[in-house]
Amino acid sequence: MRVSELMLRDVTLVPAEDTVQNAARAIADIDTRVILVGAEDRVAGLLTIRDILIRLVAAGLHPTATPVSQVMSSSLFTCTEEDTAEDVAERMAEHRIEQMPVLDAGGRLVGLITRHAAETLLAPSTAP
Repeated sequence: MRVSELMLRDVTLVPAEDTVQNAARAIADIDTRVILVGAEDRVAGLLTIRDILIRLVAAGLHPTATPVSQVMSSSLFTCTEEDTAEDVAERMAEHRIEQMPVLDAGGRLVGLITRHAAETLLAPSTAP
């Protein structure tokens, strides 16, 4: 099964220059643990609840004065719409990530795939 058949197409993207507080509100609004960072269908990074706790709260930074770019994770693992669910699930398990941006051939954001979705729809003997 291809990623294009499993991915979420309605993806929220917050600007890197936005405040962490605004990004945290977006995370709460869509009830997720991670939000993608970027602009105009280009992904620059992602912000997780863990990033907020460790890089903002533990560091004593103020959420209304700190831009997302200062605390986001900029190392991204991505996939394409044409990748197979099995390959993506294996990569996600290997890198211990739960969600992966899906890019088109031009490198533009077209969706998001979750590890759960990729693994759930695989045959039980192939799930990592």
